Amino acid sequence: PLQEMFNNAHLRNRGIGGNTRTAIKQRVDEVCEGHPAKVFIELGINDITGGDDPQTILMTLDSICQKIMSVSPETKIYLQSILPTAYGNKKYNSVISDYNLLLKEYSTKSGHTYINTHDAFLDGSSMNTDLTTDGIHLTGKGYLVWKSVIKKYL
Repeated sequence: PLQEMFNNAHLRNRGIGGNTRTAIKQRVDEVCEGHPAKVFIELGINDITGGDDPQTILMTLDSICQKIMSVSPETKIYLQSILPTAYGNKKYNSVISDYNLLLKEYSTKSGHTYINTHDAFLDGSSMNTDLTTDGIHLTGKGYLVWKSVIKKYL
């Protein structure tokens, strides 16, 4: 509950668990129509676990950002890194690192703001297990860590 977490009635969460980049791209119009001041995007983990490569994911993200900018040019776009994984999902961490590097480079070139949420969750080379329920999804404590990284951009 973002509005409660940040004590801000203007926040809207348009994320849907399990969504892939394709589903997000199909729903971007509803976000654009509201002409939000800021949009925070975190996508890719479901695509990576589904076997998609970082470059393909980034191409779709670029398409999403282009759509937002064309419909709502005043909207500032914030791109969040993908979080590390743990347990049986640790096998994805090298691909996640590759994607995050591409995302950071893309953010610099496109003028969007890159938010490194990834590093706040690390314990060695994988996610701190106190912050995750299953190696991907966050515990309450994990969401508080995420909040501490994001709040300065609101």
